[in-house]
Amino acid sequence: MKLLAIIKDSLRYPLSNVKFFMILGVLFLSNVVCFTSFLRLEWLIFIFSVLGALISVLCVGYFFKVIETSLEDSLVLPSLNSWKVLLYNGVKVFIVMISYLLPAIIIGLYLTLSFMNELFTLTFGNLSYLSIISIFLRGLLWPGIFNVMGFLYNASTIAPLGIWALVAILYILLIMPIIFIAIGNMINAYGDLQEAFNFHGITTQIFEIGFFKLFTWYIFTSIFYLALLIVDFFIENLIPITPMHPIYIIWPLIFVPYFYLCLVRSLALLYMS
Repeated sequence: MKLLAIIKDSLRYPLSNVKFFMILGVLFLSNVVCFTSFLRLEWLIFIFSVLGALISVLCVGYFFKVIETSLEDSLVLPSLNSWKVLLYNGVKVFIVMISYLLPAIIIGLYLTLSFMNELFTLTFGNLSYLSIISIFLRGLLWPGIFNVMGFLYNASTIAPLGIWALVAILYILLIMPIIFIAIGNMINAYGDLQEAFNFHGITTQIFEIGFFKLFTWYIFTSIFYLALLIVDFFIENLIPITPMHPIYIIWPLIFVPYFYLCLVRSLALLYMS
């Protein structure tokens, strides 16, 4: 399938079943509610953050199912049943991502431990460590790696950390396409986690897709995500609205799940192409 056809199909796909799309949107909205500022007790914030993280894993497990059914030539969104299976598959996806991102994670931990006070103040202000952990839990939702990149970018502005933070950012940018193909490889092998680390199979699949096609797809999805971030920044910082404004409900309910479904659908079609 040509890349243009993949993009067109992926843009239509999220609305192939409005019922399941809205259920997914409610899960995303619930994830946001778990991190709202009306909570004042830190331990309560932490509990809701853990709940939000579980919802994130559940959503990622559903994305696993979307890729799985798409590889089986399904044209519509799958059902949101068997939540235990969704959670299990979501955990497997996170294991793959964490494993591949381990060098960047190690650099991030080194930067954190070396310049903890300065870096955390720059990134999170004067929040307590429990609140910071809660924020990291919120960033679990795939591809929450962009939250990590924001942390590393702040680290790059501190002179002694700059080069290492930039190395970590560059590594993430280079490894992400490989991670996507590794996840596709795992799902195509009926969820066999070992296949996500079958480097011969991954490189073979990349050659079959074509470097240019994979790179173009990666750039397109990145621009799509960047556009959403810009809109999100505009909403949060430039529009004088209250926290109860409908946009704060519409955004996670519709726009965010739409992007993720486009991403995973296009990944499945790209993998098959």
